[in-house]
Amino acid sequence: MKESLHFESLKKIDLGSGPEKANDFLEALRRSGYDVTYFAKNLIGKRDFVVCQKQEEVGLIVTSPHKLGMRSGTVCAGYGIYRDCATDDEICNLAVRCGLELCPHEVAAQLCLQDGLPKGRCLFIGAAPIADIFGHRRIFQVRWEKGKRTLDAVRPPNSYRWSIYSDWVFLHRRTKRKST
Repeated sequence: MKESLHFESLKKIDLGSGPEKANDFLEALRRSGYDVTYFAKNLIGKRDFVVCQKQEEVGLIVTSPHKLGMRSGTVCAGYGIYRDCATDDEICNLAVRCGLELCPHEVAAQLCLQDGLPKGRCLFIGAAPIADIFGHRRIFQVRWEKGKRTLDAVRPPNSYRWSIYSDWVFLHRRTKRKST
C-alpha cells in the first residue's frame, strides 16, 4: 500500500527558528496578519506546546485520510449518524503506518509565520492533541476565513470524529543523517 501512495508536497519549513516562547509566537503571528483564536492562544501557552531546540528543515505534505486508504463507513454517534468519519487517533495512526510522521506542535505556528498557507485552504495539523483549559482534546487548524488567515485550535465536530476527506498536514519521514 505504501508504494502506491503519492503525497502532495506543501512546502519546507524551518523548525526551531524564530520565537521560543508563547508570547513571542503570538506577537509574531499578530504582526504577520494572522487571526489567532482564543483556543489557539490557549494551546500555544500550554506546557505541551514545545518548540524544537535545534533548527531543522522539514518537508510538509498534505493528504486526507481517504487518500491514505481509509474507506467510507457509517459511524453511529451522538445525536445522529455521521458517515465517513474517523478519530484523530485513527487518522494519525494511519498516517504513521503509511510512512509519514506526526508534526511537532510548532509546525502550526511556523507554517503561518513562513507563509505556508495557500489561499482558500483549510488544513488540520497532524499532531498529538493538546488538552484545552476545559480538558477537551484539540488540534491546530490553519485556514482562510472571510478573507483572513486564521490559526485555530479545534475539536472534531461529529462526536469526536473528523471527515476522512479533510486535508491534513504531516511530515515526510525524516532520515537519520550520518555524522562526518
